[in-house]
Parts: sequence; structure tokens; C-alpha cells
Amino acid sequence: ICNHLEPKIKNKINKSINILYFTNNLSKPVKAVHFLTEELSEIIGAFVADGYFHKYDHDYYIKITEGNEDSLILLSNKFKRIFGFTPRFTFFKEDNAWTIWIKNKVICRYFENIFSFKPGKKAANVKMPQIIKNSNFDIQRAFVRGIFTFDGCIKTTGNIAFCTRSKTLMNDIEYVLRKDSIPCKITYNKNKDAWNLESSSGRNLNLLRKWKNYFFKNTIKYRKMQFFLNELKITSLSDLESLFSQHYHGRVNFGNIYNAIRQIKKCENRDIIKYLNKMKIY
Repeated sequence: ICNHLEPKIKNKINKSINILYFTNNLSKPVKAVHFLTEELSEIIGAFVADGYFHKYDHDYYIKITEGNEDSLILLSNKFKRIFGFTPRFTFFKEDNAWTIWIKNKVICRYFENIFSFKPGKKAANVKMPQIIKNSNFDIQRAFVRGIFTFDGCIKTTGNIAFCTRSKTLMNDIEYVLRKDSIPCKITYNKNKDAWNLESSSGRNLNLLRKWKNYFFKNTIKYRKMQFFLNELKITSLSDLESLFSQHYHGRVNFGNIYNAIRQIKKCENRDIIKYLNKMKIY
């Protein structure tokens, strides 16, 4: 209807709309979002990283999955602030992962009509939405921040790694990082048909300070960055193990290594490995 109104009247009506309903006043209202903010861009990045959009007849929903509950709680709070909508939480024991569900047709139509996401699988063709690409650098970086918070990993070396099947998305991310003067290496894995990104930050404090801007505050990844920057005080072995949990392919944890060093009073790799083998920890 607004498209057929005289422009001045159209703008006045659009600005006066504060609440949207899908059908009528009996449906749950959602805040009318007029502007693209960093926080909304973060939500879109999180969806690109680990989200799924379902649409069948009149059944709309979006779900976002993550192994760390804290990250999803922060994301859920962003949905509350922006849309006035509280997502539903579920935990899948077999996957050891949490999921938030956004079963609201108004929000789903924002994703579909404003950000141009198509329902169904998106792994190979997902990209930065055009409305974000046309925005300022802070909005673009917020989008990448949502991606890295919900995907990729931070290695114990201090390097950040990320993998995607979408070359276009990788180009979008690389563009933002280059603009922020953050070097990275991108390679193609033919066997997995995927593109890999790895930073060259290591323990370079200047680069790590920049990388800290690419993770939600108070998440485990953000705390890892603080640890590398000596901003986080670790007072026990359990604190260290909670920050760097044992890799699912690995059989050695920090406790094993610490005990080996304490017993042999040496820190060389070969000495530690020799001791662990002796203790039948391979």
C-alpha cells in the first residue's frame, strides 16, 4: 500500500509504524526495524555461519545452532533488543549443541525480503547481503564478527581459522579483513570442496588486538583472545582446560602435559612425549 502513496506521506507512515503483526492483533507483535545496525548485522552473520531457514507453505522458522550456550544467549538477547522477540532454546544431547528457534513470520520475512536469504540449504552459495555490502565498514565488520563468533576456531598458536564452501562469502570476509589491515592466507581444499582461511597473527599483539573485534564479548573465543593478550588472569589448571578444551581427535589434555613437566622437570616436546608414552598416554 505504501508504494502507491505520495512520497512524503509514505515516509511519514513508514516512520510511524512501530509494531508489526503477521495477520492480526491476535498474533505476537514484533518491533518494526527501520535501520540496519551493527547488532542486526551481527545476527545476520551468525545466521550465515550456523543458521538454517525453513519455509513450507505457511510454516516459517529460522534456527541457529552452536556448541557453546553462552554465544547463543548473547545472540538471543540481540533478537530481544532488536525485534522484541524471545527465541526458544533447545539442547540436542547427541550433537552436544544448543539451538535457538525463531518461529515468527515477520522476522523470517525480514531475512527473506530485506537480506535476500532463500529457504533451504545455503552452504555453497551464501554471501554477504547487498544491504550490508552497501553499508559502512562498522556494519560490514559486525557481519564478519557474527560469522567468526559462530564458526571457525582459534588455535593455541593464536591463529584464527575458518572454512566455507562459498567462494563468494570467503571473498567478502577477505575484503573486510584486508580493509582492516589484517593479513590472512586463503587456500582451496579440493577433497572437501571448501575454502580455508587462516590468519598469520600468531602471538602478534597488534594483530590480536584487531582480531578481538571479530568476536562477541564474553564468549569463550573472546576470552581466548584476552588470554593471548595477557588481559585474562588464569589461576588454575581447570580454568585453562575450560578455555582450551581437549580436541575431540586428541587423547592428551593440559593436565597430562602439566603432570609430565612437573615429574620430569623438562619442557622439551620430545621429553614430554617420551614420558607420556611411558605412562601409556599416546
